[in-house]
Amino acid sequence: MKHDTGKRFAARGGQTAGGQNGQAMPHPGDVPVGKTSVGFAERFASFRRKPSRYLILLSAVSLAFGLPVLRAQAGSSSTTFQVSMTVARNCKITTSGTFNFGNYDPVVANASAPLNVTTPAFISVNCNKNTKSIWVGLDAGTNSSHAPAGSTRAVSDGNGDYIGYDFYQDSAFTTLWGNTQATAQTLGPFTSAKTPVTATVYGQAPAGQDVPVGTYTDTITATVNF
Repeated sequence: MKHDTGKRFAARGGQTAGGQNGQAMPHPGDVPVGKTSVGFAERFASFRRKPSRYLILLSAVSLAFGLPVLRAQAGSSSTTFQVSMTVARNCKITTSGTFNFGNYDPVVANASAPLNVTTPAFISVNCNKNTKSIWVGLDAGTNSSHAPAGSTRAVSDGNGDYIGYDFYQDSAFTTLWGNTQATAQTLGPFTSAKTPVTATVYGQAPAGQDVPVGTYTDTITATVNF
């Protein structure tokens, strides 16, 4: 039996001249007698081997409009792992700069009265959130060995002259601020690492120190212990 596509049949539908009983004349594209046409299975196999123009067009349109493109299912495998992180306890201490006593007047103002200076929030400390307390020590400075009687620290003019002074924890100037836990200032609690806890520093230079004109300095180290 002869197998023709609709297209081929339509192309020959009007060719009856020369035929018998209205039958169409043989067409050059017809399968010769004794030969069989290409079977369905062979045509299907040929279709699978060659990419379809319509499939390619559909994939291109899908990519253009962000639509999913059909792909072969790939295998997959999963696992889990843990993530670890630690937070170390830490604190940071800063000051607002130079603790300035101002002018010491051995002739009139401080001949019989001490020079008292109060600097609020001079020391700031930041620690981890929920840190309960820490302590801040102030050392004796670089000139403590030259401090006159009644003082533990001293400022120097660099020419061998010194003015004694001290730091206190209270406005009454009664509790010295030292560099041990027993004599240092305790601060806390800390509600946030971003929110500092501050301390006011009270300085006093005793009266009656007979010193020459000049600029006097000292260097103090403040340490936070946590």
